Amino acid sequence: MDQNLMITLIVGKAKDFLDEFVKKYANKYGLEGSARLVSANQVKLVICGDSDKVDDFIDHLYKNFEKYEIEDISVEPYFRERDYRGIFRVIA
Repeated sequence: MDQNLMITLIVGKAKDFLDEFVKKYANKYGLEGSARLVSANQVKLVICGDSDKVDDFIDHLYKNFEKYEIEDISVEPYFRERDYRGIFRVIA
């Protein structure tokens, strides 16, 4: 079953978070969606994929709170408005 989430984070090391964490684990779990830097330390992710793979991504996210200085996180269901064509885009 597919799961679609919107995740908003306040991240101290936002650029490192996008380059190291998001790219790696989105590809590892075969997720599609997008990640974008909204402001200097705010990141917005749209994650779509198999619910088990999305859960694994979220688990790794929580395990890396200290490494990337994540201060706040908001996870909410997302109604998929667009087709991501099977890829994950990182927009910095």
